[in-house]
Amino acid sequence: MAKERRSIRFLVPVLSLVLSAGVVSWGEGVESGPTSTAPTSGASAGEGASIGGSTPDDYVIQVDDVLMLDDGKLRSELTALRGYRVAKDGTIKLIYLGRQQAAGLTKRKLEDKIEKLYDPKYFKNLSITIDVASYTFTIGGEVRSPGVKPLLSGMTIQGAIASAGWFTDFAKESKVIVTRVEDGKRVQKIIDVNDILKGKVGADFLIKPKDDIFVPRGGPF
Repeated sequence: MAKERRSIRFLVPVLSLVLSAGVVSWGEGVESGPTSTAPTSGASAGEGASIGGSTPDDYVIQVDDVLMLDDGKLRSELTALRGYRVAKDGTIKLIYLGRQQAAGLTKRKLEDKIEKLYDPKYFKNLSITIDVASYTFTIGGEVRSPGVKPLLSGMTIQGAIASAGWFTDFAKESKVIVTRVEDGKRVQKIIDVNDILKGKVGADFLIKPKDDIFVPRGGPF
């Protein structure tokens, strides 16, 4: 078992690299064969920008957008969670700075604003890139990087966990809870990730937009 865990942890950086290579948006109700819907220059609020370097500079940030922040090579605390949802009051909560206005600003103006807000003494050569995620899911509990994540094409529960840095040492891997809304009702599914890693047929499945994944802490029972 220890050998198996070491092998899994070795694969996590590789999986994360593959998962971050590119993102496409899914059409309504489509679970496979997605096509890219990156907006053209001049897109405005509500046009469904997608993540991956494709959001134009003049895209106007709006309420409920999920902003994916990248600070380049620094890899600081600022982008540890990556996903920042714009609240109903139009603000995002930035680490060390609290709530800052985002809605109504263009992508480029918000990037400039964030760069200027952080003290260059602690964030040298800070260069912020923002992308707007059209589709996201949330993952929490015993994973190394919880938060709102962009939904990648064909992402499964295993890929979703890898995008969150994999399990912590305290995770109950056999009881991962996925909550989603189907036909207006909240439904839950319990997933045993160990079955997926063993290659059990049908154990893995596709993640849908707005899914909520929770990894509980393990215990004696």
